[in-house]
Amino acid sequence: MDDAMVSERSASEAHAARIEGEVFSILSRCLLRPVLGIARDVQEGKVTGRLEDLLDRGSSDAVSSALDDIRFVEHELAKIDLESARLALEVEYNRLFVGPGHVLAPPYESYWESEARQEGFGRLRTAVERDVARAYAACGLEVPRPLAELPDHMAIELEFLSYMAVKEAEAWEEGDGREAARLSAAAEEFAREHPRTWAGAFSERVREGARMRFYPALSSLAALLV
Repeated sequence: MDDAMVSERSASEAHAARIEGEVFSILSRCLLRPVLGIARDVQEGKVTGRLEDLLDRGSSDAVSSALDDIRFVEHELAKIDLESARLALEVEYNRLFVGPGHVLAPPYESYWESEARQEGFGRLRTAVERDVARAYAACGLEVPRPLAELPDHMAIELEFLSYMAVKEAEAWEEGDGREAARLSAAAEEFAREHPRTWAGAFSERVREGARMRFYPALSSLAALLV
């Protein structure tokens, strides 16, 4: 393979990794507790605007449906003021993921791993959380203290996949195909052992409990893409 072909391949792989990194970053940001910046992006149609630039609607009906659902919520929240839009998202976020009372869809891998073993009685802060934190550290990403969320929160796991994709893109751009392949393999191993094991069940629980289309669409995209 001549230098021109190697350079072209590196550029293509870097571009694909950049896209993957940005998609995971958007999903991560939207699956954290909503702040004014997120509410503003939703009101202005920036979430679907950017996701439609990055994702192929025609790749599956599920992707297209999720984008349509996010767009519907964007249109609805654009009709009210910014703080009311943020509050609407926060009320739904708390109802699904935080409480008070029964939490409909705990966004933590520990919960889903222990629920599967204990017939519906999931727990937080299990050994899985520590495994996830060690995986981050092994790839050069130290978990800060304090962290806005536990390391095994779905948004944090997606943020890690975003980080890995960006590092892979940088390796391709520097012409280091071996390092890019190592990073890609490490990200795939993490996805296989962690978010992929519970993203589907989590997404289904979100869909069952939601009153707003936003979070089911986001969790569905996460389940599809990890």
